[in-house]
Amino acid sequence: MKGVEGSTVECGNNNRNCSIVVTVSANVAFFGIQWVPRPGLVTQILKVFCDHQAEILAANVSVNNGKLILAITALVQNNGKCVVENIKREIMGL
Repeated sequence: MKGVEGSTVECGNNNRNCSIVVTVSANVAFFGIQWVPRPGLVTQILKVFCDHQAEILAANVSVNNGKLILAITALVQNNGKCVVENIKREIMGL
């Protein structure tokens, strides 16, 4: 598929308990996030999208084997790739 980019990164702060997979096509981005759950984490992640004015089109939250799995499809405006990178960086820093 032309125009689709993807990347997988480990979260920051030497936190090996999380990972983020991002796939972008035009101004739509898919974020696959796995994390060890903690209170308020999903709210913090969703706030990052709100702060960057990314419209969440769909979100799915589940917990499996002690891992939070969060799948988010978002519409990003303006400089989409830059916004996606900023969102990814902020989530990694949580």
